[in-house]
Amino acid sequence: MLLFSLLLIIPGPTECFLHVSSLNNNNKKKNHHHRGASSTNSENDNNILILKEESNFWYTTTTNSKKEEEDKLPSHNNLDTDGPLPDDCYYKFDNNENPSSFCRIGIDLSQKDDDDDDDDLLNNYLHKCIDCGLTTFYGGTPTVYRNLISDTPQTVLDKCNLVTSVFVPEVSSSSFDARELLLSPLYERGSNSIDTIQLHYNYKSIDYNNKKNKLEYYYYFMEILNVASDLQREGIIRSIVGHRIPLGLLEEIKKESADIIESNQLPSNVLNPYSEQSSDNLVFDNTLAGGLLSHQYYYKRRKEPFLYELSNSVRENLNDLYQWSSRGTSDKNTDNRWNTFQKNIMDVLYNLSNKYSVSSSIDLIAMRYALQMTNNVKGIVVDNNDNDPERLRRLFEFHLEDDDIDRLWEASRCLRSEDVEEEENYDDDDYYERETTKSGLFLP
Repeated sequence: MLLFSLLLIIPGPTECFLHVSSLNNNNKKKNHHHRGASSTNSENDNNILILKEESNFWYTTTTNSKKEEEDKLPSHNNLDTDGPLPDDCYYKFDNNENPSSFCRIGIDLSQKDDDDDDDDLLNNYLHKCIDCGLTTFYGGTPTVYRNLISDTPQTVLDKCNLVTSVFVPEVSSSSFDARELLLSPLYERGSNSIDTIQLHYNYKSIDYNNKKNKLEYYYYFMEILNVASDLQREGIIRSIVGHRIPLGLLEEIKKESADIIESNQLPSNVLNPYSEQSSDNLVFDNTLAGGLLSHQYYYKRRKEPFLYELSNSVRENLNDLYQWSSRGTSDKNTDNRWNTFQKNIMDVLYNLSNKYSVSSSIDLIAMRYALQMTNNVKGIVVDNNDNDPERLRRLFEFHLEDDDIDRLWEASRCLRSEDVEEEENYDDDDYYERETTKSGLFLP
């Protein structure tokens, strides 16, 4: 009987989580830690401790270690259809004193022309995005941003991030004012500061057979980046991000200016996933291959459609389909290409949409996959055409399981960088070839 009583009081192993700051202020809320959470939570990440108490009948020991950040993007069940998103659906980079806040889903406005007569419709759409918590916009012209600024209260604008595109021009022998290039969007839209500058790498202007020309453009790009850094220190620019910057140049930038380029925007989708080895923060676009990876093109028993049956954006991205079809196989017969695509890609996406209760939403699975492809993906940029903000919010309502991520990687017929035994050197020429072959409209 005595032995039985002793067994009842023997404590088992226990764990308790303490926040260091709570020792000083018990009223602070406990932070939730997700991969890529906003800086509001992440600034105290290093102060999280795990106190682990191992107890048995003979002794008790206590050890502590830092709480590791969860390696997954946020997911929240039963989100409302509008209103601010949870904090971990946004992110910041803490490499400057006043960083911009980015939503993990950015809206691309680069296809909007200033000559369009739908300014009111566009503003209504942007306001709907803001109401749904999608507060980051990419590539808007000064006119688009000026109209938005004039029709939106400042308290609302303070929560938005208007990413301004700056296209680094070709190397010119004539005098060039980098400061004027960076500030011209500011003057045109009539504001005092810029949330984020996005520097677009002009790979099409470089003669890749001429190493001197390539190096000249590198130095030219670095000079403009240094001016942007000066404007950031002056408080005129809050954040600097990149667009299609080759890894080789990013490495040189890091040597000179640490992490001044906070993220790099690159194309990636199920058909042609980005698989280079990189430690940089990534933002993916073209996640639907121009719209090909959507329910509209889910035909189980049809031959390959004629070009006139496809939208312009899909036709411009058909090379993703052609490259996928020829990858990992020696069969050059293209007769069954469409059926193979439907079976190996679209059927998988469709089945996953049913599994995660987003039925008939192949596009949501494809976009969520892009968000979870690698650990350093911060967000995605989606086209504003036919993208209802309320539907886009659903991307934060589910989380793809690891087995499903592996399944989609296998369907893409690509190897992930961590699956490659030896790291391959990055080749700018390969990047150039890959980028310039994505706009073809003809069958190979």
